[in-house]
Amino acid sequence: MDDKIMKGIHNNMTAPIILLEGHYTETELSQLKNEKIWNFKDIYQPQLTELFEILNAQLIGMPEFEGKLKEFIAERSVPKSELRGNYVYYPWSGLLLHMVNEEELNILRTNRTNNLITRDEQKKLAKFSAGVAGLSFGNGIALSLVYSGIANTIKIADRDIFETTNLNRVRVGLPSVNESKPVVTAREIYEINPYADISIYSDGITTENIDSFIGGDTKLNVVFDVVDSFAMKVRLRLAAKQAKVPVIMLTSLEDSILVDVERFDLDPSAEIFHGLLGGVTDDLLTKEMTEQDKAKYAMAIVGPEHVSYRNLLSLSNIGKSLVSRPHLYGTVSIVCGLASYIVKRIALGEDMPSMRTHVAFNEVLGILPNKDDTPQARETILSQLMRNSAKN
Repeated sequence: MDDKIMKGIHNNMTAPIILLEGHYTETELSQLKNEKIWNFKDIYQPQLTELFEILNAQLIGMPEFEGKLKEFIAERSVPKSELRGNYVYYPWSGLLLHMVNEEELNILRTNRTNNLITRDEQKKLAKFSAGVAGLSFGNGIALSLVYSGIANTIKIADRDIFETTNLNRVRVGLPSVNESKPVVTAREIYEINPYADISIYSDGITTENIDSFIGGDTKLNVVFDVVDSFAMKVRLRLAAKQAKVPVIMLTSLEDSILVDVERFDLDPSAEIFHGLLGGVTDDLLTKEMTEQDKAKYAMAIVGPEHVSYRNLLSLSNIGKSLVSRPHLYGTVSIVCGLASYIVKRIALGEDMPSMRTHVAFNEVLGILPNKDDTPQARETILSQLMRNSAKN
């Protein structure tokens, strides 16, 4: 077997090794199966059955269906079924998967969206490149895009590892604890689409790599801001504005979401953060932020009227009884769904202007907010936060 492939099997723990039909021999395949393969799974024939049903939906339930299906599978098994189709090896799990090729996988993965999204639209979505900066619940955003058939080319950035405390809002398991967030996210993407083109930024977004992240060899069509650093939020927008790339930020706020869409592709002259911060000063980009500073700027960006009593209470307790701002998985899961919806509309040229919209679940359902979420209670906590910020 090719030495490069064998080296990849032993050393690459982030991306799969793919053997393309017609480019491997029976001997090479046997050698691969003997090289630390813990598990082998053959889904090639079941996928061919699915593919035949999709391509021949009018035959389902007809007397000739079974006969034609057998003919179709037999044609795809000559000279030997084990030499047809592609093989994908996932080194982090030791799994070797026998499966259909990239084009056929795309047909299978997008079949249940047909009519809701046309084939031509699905091609546009697949070609639409996306970047996700910050992979806490940014992990869910990235996966939501991939499951939706969006962004076969995707850039993901984070310098942190997954901690057990992330499991309240991120769909990873305990085996991912203490693992690199972008590496785990890339593996999850590859297990959905092994043919994805993923660029990993394991140092997170930095002043040195931000232009490469936004542009580089593949310019992004959209970028998600899920970073914690306030200065980097500013820099990310300035770089996106320069490159005319839209920025999306979806803020989880207990039982509501603040939707921020900045269409720098349509209006490169627009002020960042919808002008809420005024002019960007060197102080904002270089100052070492205290927790009180972060709370103050967060209030300026989010707007105190959008923050619930319990969220405000949480902010006042960070560094005391809380380590960081809490989130709810139910809200984060809706954030991920909104992410793919917004990108779909941008990619397909549907109406999706720059906007700042607060989506409160109780208002959507026409019900009262939580009993302790009163204007008076929020005002008391907010005043306390502002006093603490002024002292510091």
